[in-house]
Amino acid sequence: MIEKERLQELIEQGATIWFYEDLSGIEIIDLKEDGCKYEIGIVDADNREHLLRTSISKYGKSIDDWWWFSGLFETKEELDWYIEFGCIERTERLELPTWEEFDAQKFVWFFDKDHRPCCLHYLNCNNMIFVNVGGAVIEIGEYTKENYTIACRKCVELFK
Repeated sequence: MIEKERLQELIEQGATIWFYEDLSGIEIIDLKEDGCKYEIGIVDADNREHLLRTSISKYGKSIDDWWWFSGLFETKEELDWYIEFGCIERTERLELPTWEEFDAQKFVWFFDKDHRPCCLHYLNCNNMIFVNVGGAVIEIGEYTKENYTIACRKCVELFK
């Protein structure tokens, strides 16, 4: 990300900068582009500042584009680092099966909030439901729908 003061210097120098946004990808911005005026200004209701570009189309109409500061990078190297290491997201969802689905498969694997492997499972030999957390076994009780619900609550607690 380029700070406001540095961005102003780059505009005055007519530098080339980089922009990245998840949906639109990478864009090269030439701040000395003919027929364009670059400045820092406000374009949204939240009064956040952006890099603005105003240009005139071949039909004589004003065209405005804008980029938010968080997506601007001074060098390609900074942009590449950000894409590979700086914007890693981890979103996970725990989807526990219904009683009927679990009755058919007898186990569910997931990782808890501390990244330990966990397994909600049924042991046929004991007719019991267990939650295994990183090797430690939590006995829930006899294999019933009610105990399965209790086991699911325990899994949610471990996951969150």
